Amino acid sequence: MNRSGKFKTSAFTRIIFAVALTGLIAALATAAIALMYLNSGESVDFARLRTAAKPPEIYAANGELAKYCARSDSYATYDEIPDIVKDAFIAVEDKRFWSHNGIDYIRMAGAALKNIKSGSFAEGGSTITQQLAKNIYLSSEKSLERKIKEARIAVTLEKNFSKEQLLEYYLNMLYFGNGEYGVKNAARRYFGKSLDKVSPLEAAMLAATVKAPSNVNPLNDLQATHERALIVLDLMHEQGLIDDNTHNVAQNAKIVIKNELNENNFDQIYLSNALAEASSILGISEKELVAKGYKVFTYLDYDKLDALVKSIDGSETHGIKAGLSADVNNYALDAVYADFALDLAGFARQSGSALKPLVAYAPAFECGILSPAGILDDSRKSFGDYSPSNYGDIYYGDVSARRALSLSLNVPAVQTLQSIGVDEGAAALASMGIDAGDNADLALALGATQAGVSFPDLLGGYTTLASGGDYARLALVSAIFDADDNAVYRRNIDAKPVFSPQTSYLITDCLVDCACDGTAKKLSPLGFTVAAKTGTVGSSEGNHDAYCVAYTPSCAALFWTGSPDYSQFVSDTGGGTPTIFAREFFDVVGSGGEFKRPDGITQVRLDAYDLKQGKLTIASPYAPRYACETELFASDRLPVDVNTTFDRPSAANARIEYGGDAVTIAFDADPRLCYRVIKKGFLSRDSIVADISDREGVVTVSDGAYSLFPPSYAIIPYYLDDRGEETVGEVVVLRQ
Repeated sequence: MNRSGKFKTSAFTRIIFAVALTGLIAALATAAIALMYLNSGESVDFARLRTAAKPPEIYAANGELAKYCARSDSYATYDEIPDIVKDAFIAVEDKRFWSHNGIDYIRMAGAALKNIKSGSFAEGGSTITQQLAKNIYLSSEKSLERKIKEARIAVTLEKNFSKEQLLEYYLNMLYFGNGEYGVKNAARRYFGKSLDKVSPLEAAMLAATVKAPSNVNPLNDLQATHERALIVLDLMHEQGLIDDNTHNVAQNAKIVIKNELNENNFDQIYLSNALAEASSILGISEKELVAKGYKVFTYLDYDKLDALVKSIDGSETHGIKAGLSADVNNYALDAVYADFALDLAGFARQSGSALKPLVAYAPAFECGILSPAGILDDSRKSFGDYSPSNYGDIYYGDVSARRALSLSLNVPAVQTLQSIGVDEGAAALASMGIDAGDNADLALALGATQAGVSFPDLLGGYTTLASGGDYARLALVSAIFDADDNAVYRRNIDAKPVFSPQTSYLITDCLVDCACDGTAKKLSPLGFTVAAKTGTVGSSEGNHDAYCVAYTPSCAALFWTGSPDYSQFVSDTGGGTPTIFAREFFDVVGSGGEFKRPDGITQVRLDAYDLKQGKLTIASPYAPRYACETELFASDRLPVDVNTTFDRPSAANARIEYGGDAVTIAFDADPRLCYRVIKKGFLSRDSIVADISDREGVVTVSDGAYSLFPPSYAIIPYYLDDRGEETVGEVVVLRQ
């Protein structure tokens, strides 16, 4: 007691009291839940329990159930599932599964205690039966009301089904990531094995996957999956489910991941990404999406998918590969294939030169700074402290934007981005769903973004060009229906203009050249019009990424080879294997016709000589074809100046000088013209002194000695017309 006669409460006593009070509250909460479900039943549709163990209902563009979803042997009966697999899940998910009646009171009390301390209902303490109840009949909401319903349904299930049946349903409806549902499919996908061949470590890895299947699975994060599997093995050992020897051997066992696509149904990667997109649309988990019986309708085109598979798998090239196809008219991803677990939304890479048309050239065309004929300086130079170099350190001097884009020259791309400003280039990317990141600089012209670009976003940029400049995000899902066939989502394509039809057509026309004789020239044997751009990302040590993005008016496709984890280098560039993939794909898919030239595009004949000097002048209507280059322009941005050399060919500043024993004739020559110098004798026939061509500047012609009467001379300027005949201009006669 203290001096006032009252007891003084020590800190230790207060702690003991708080713990006791918390325990009492937890016990009361547990008792309240138990009382609620014991005194009231829960109506349960048992048919949903049985159908939930089936593969998800995902439909292709033709309205038929996707092949992977329509398989008949994906279900594993209780007897087909080995004990080692059952024990792994029971050890980590519900160690008192065989003894409780649907509710594990000990585990629930522990969870309640944690929830009371944290002030939330994050801890569930759910049994396997409760997980079935939640996944099939309830939402993922974290609330006391939902937990009460879950408990009541779990008890109802336990009263109507055996433990063996419940465990069978559970192991068949679990999601294991990468579009795989059920232990049978997961074992086959990840390990290339039937269930009866699964090792203890592999069983533990399967059990380790289901907590966060989209992220922690053997394909997406092998290290994290293995680490969690070791925890599962420890639990199995502690609970007496495996002996010391099995535990030790499993802990040190070698991991071999197969990533086998079941039954040659190569739609799994597409379907797993479609599920992820559908769950994002509805704001629910993929497990809930499937368990609740939602039907997902996609744009999957099996003809396109078969073409992707044949083009990629038919190649002799080794390494990691991926391909995507898009329907230009619907802004839809209609086929996806890869030989690794490709998460379309999460897999972002540097895209290298494949970004050039979108970030530099198209914005420059759009604002009128540049046209396909515009001259760029391709020479080694620095832009402040940034010094880009061309592939192979090869430079071409003055080149047109068309040629720079076709050959994927680096320095002109940086020059172009500098001319419009980095912010303008980044804004153009943002309009197509591509984030350049903070503090972007001129390296953005060569594809250097902060976080990389996903394959669908990069392909979406080229779909924008193919569609005439309008952008909409590429989608896999067209509609979603609930279990009662009510439409809960229908896609509305809301395409927004990014580039004008004129800019899109001009860029596309340049990329058609790229596919004919540029970096994507391996497409040229196709025999029909296709536009393409390549890209390569790496260093002097080797490359990690190689791209070819190609498109026709109706179909766009992206092909990639590289190292997903950057652990190795590939010897390829974008113009190599990825372009071969594109050629094989479009050879099957076929031509989409010619790109339709929009209104507002004018074809102009330019003077070829002036063009080489970096000047855009319209050629004379009299100029022969060989002296002209034809180029396309936006009709409101045509060149103004006209070259008149061929209107009236002349020899400017002609003069003559007679010496004591020789004659010197001089004039200013134009390299577009030829000049014939003729001596006109007093008593003799005319003779040709010189025939001159391809000369520029002052030309001097000397003739030999003359006698008493100095001869006169004529300079005849001429050119050869398109028929090879001479067209003569203004003759200049020179005499003393």
